[in-house]
Amino acid sequence: MKIWIDILTPKQLLFSEPIIEKLGKKHEILCTSREYGEVKKLAKIRRINLIFIGKHGGKNKTSKLEASIDRMNKITKKIKQFSPDLTISFASPEAARISFGLGVKHIAFCDSPHADAVMRLTIPLIQKLLIPKIISKKEFTKYGIESKNIISYNSIDAAVTINRKSMGGVQKK
Repeated sequence: MKIWIDILTPKQLLFSEPIIEKLGKKHEILCTSREYGEVKKLAKIRRINLIFIGKHGGKNKTSKLEASIDRMNKITKKIKQFSPDLTISFASPEAARISFGLGVKHIAFCDSPHADAVMRLTIPLIQKLLIPKIISKKEFTKYGIESKNIISYNSIDAAVTINRKSMGGVQKK
């Protein structure tokens, strides 16, 4: 199976590290991110191979829109070429839109139901949503996903990132 993982923040990179490690043993993984200094530095330290495409648009809604469109245009070519069977993200708007457009199943993790704009852009387009058990499913169903498609896990995301024993990384460059 081919799996695309879109990682946008340092927290997401640390959280996804054990996922990449486990899935990478049996599946072909493509990890992408956008240009973000902290993610780039952390990926180098953790020895996680990321392909950097696009950037964040800043605080202005118009520049965010333009940056997102630009990233989707650039990354779509790479994703079509990779031809994934599954996408995993942390409610990445670009991953949600591209996966929907290409007919790729999308699983998202999220602990931020308060991020209204991101939730509106992603939740209606994903197939499964994984959330910490301490957050009510109702926080997400209002964005268009059925409760049966939300899976609660018994942890908080910070615990996953803090409790990593290995500091060696998962994908050697």
